Amino acid sequence: MVWLGSPSGHFTVKDGWEALRQRRNLSLVDRFVWNRILPLKISVLVWKVLRNLVLVEVNLQRRGITMASQCSCCSLQEESSKHFFLGGPVVEQVWDFFHGRFSILGTNSQSVSARNKARFEGARLDPQGMIWAVGSMVEQLGRAKVFSIAHFKGDSEDPWARLATWKPQVTRRLVTSWLPPPKGVVKLNTDASVTRGKGLLFCNRVWVQQLLVEVDSAGLVQLLDSGALAKWLLCNSLRQIRALLQSFNATARHIFREANAAVDKLAMMDL
Repeated sequence: MVWLGSPSGHFTVKDGWEALRQRRNLSLVDRFVWNRILPLKISVLVWKVLRNLVLVEVNLQRRGITMASQCSCCSLQEESSKHFFLGGPVVEQVWDFFHGRFSILGTNSQSVSARNKARFEGARLDPQGMIWAVGSMVEQLGRAKVFSIAHFKGDSEDPWARLATWKPQVTRRLVTSWLPPPKGVVKLNTDASVTRGKGLLFCNRVWVQQLLVEVDSAGLVQLLDSGALAKWLLCNSLRQIRALLQSFNATARHIFREANAAVDKLAMMDL
């Protein structure tokens, strides 16, 4: 039996999961929530906030827990996610600070820790303390060198921008050209011929003894050298190409497209 969902044709639990799961395009919001900069606990919290899954008192009531709800910030309204994270008098001061600093409305997770301390330890909810906690976390991420200049695009004058690690862009210039094959060797020099097999088949028909193959697809070269089967529908083509290369005692090597442009165009014309 052949498992079509695997490049090798063998079934694995990973390939089975990939076949069953429903893949969706990553939304713009998800790109901000799940990334390498934010600590995982912050991403999980934001994900819960966006889906109203944080265990504030209103959500606990909806789950059947009988309790009187009172906001720890103002003691005037029920403790709902919207009120606690956006509309409460304390957290509004935090939003106003960052809105004035960056002209955007960010996501503040430190209010959860402050709320728990206020509810269970009797601590006072302090907007300046929340702002300091956010700044402290940003400083820690900066010391960990997770920021780049791109993260502060439009805010390069902000003091936090100094935390970004500047990486100079290195441009490498490489002079390349087509070189003739050694004496007595035939060079097959195109990507199109190898992928469709026409060039190799022609060399086989005219009894080429020594063959040098150059292709401008580095991915194809790696695939041929690795021995992998790739997608199942391409397995037979790859086997045929490898068998032909072995009959010539030849291997495919990569050549830059700039040096391969002329012969590639000729091959595409099927001359």
